[in-house]
Amino acid sequence: MLLLFVLMITDFLLTYIGIALGVVREGNPFIAWSFDLPYWQSLGIRILFVLLVFTPFAILYKMDQTIYKKVLLAAYIINFIVIMIHIHWILTGLG
Repeated sequence: MLLLFVLMITDFLLTYIGIALGVVREGNPFIAWSFDLPYWQSLGIRILFVLLVFTPFAILYKMDQTIYKKVLLAAYIINFIVIMIHIHWILTGLG
């Protein structure tokens, strides 16, 4: 779960940088508004959002660890892909 936390916060940081550079926009309508706030407030909101996302994982872990591992792996892959896309956009935007 620590890896998922790191991936999700990395996504936030890259999104924040990309928005500041004008090459990325937040696609999640539930938190897009948070990027209009000062950095530390936006980071705090993202951390709360990440903790909220962890709640179903904790429930799933108690219910069925096999499914939990598969869902967690899917979350790792999805977050990694999003991070790679953000890096590409940022580097392309800087070029």
